[in-house]
Amino acid sequence: MKPTIIEKPFEKRLYGLADAFNGNAWATGGPLMDKVWSDVKSNGRTSTGINYWYYDGPRSLFVGVEVLEMGPAPAALDLLDLHLGRYAYLKHVGSYASMRAAYDDLSRFIQLSCLIRSGASLEIYGHDKGPGSDPEVEILIGVRGGRI
Repeated sequence: MKPTIIEKPFEKRLYGLADAFNGNAWATGGPLMDKVWSDVKSNGRTSTGINYWYYDGPRSLFVGVEVLEMGPAPAALDLLDLHLGRYAYLKHVGSYASMRAAYDDLSRFIQLSCLIRSGASLEIYGHDKGPGSDPEVEILIGVRGGRI
């Protein structure tokens, strides 16, 4: 899929966990995501099954899920009302190892569009198409400035 700029805000209410990471988001995010899913499943909560990894700056990571049921907030999880106003978007279909190339493509697109990264970005995981299919990850990077 080709990169594009989305003008419609992206908003989600997520429950999850946050931590700082130093160079390897997978090493931090993977164990956090396991804790999130443990809480969701052990408390009988329902969700969309989609994993959200929100990067608020270069070293801050929040991983979470959308909880579908109403009621009290999960005590062990933090609440994040996520809002990205204007953002660059790319759907990556392929191995997780090849995501660096997708980020490079999206970064080039942002630069060629005369835009500036706003600092926040989001990865959306969980679009499983079944055994043998390539993973799909939606990448959203907040942007400002430039032309429309």
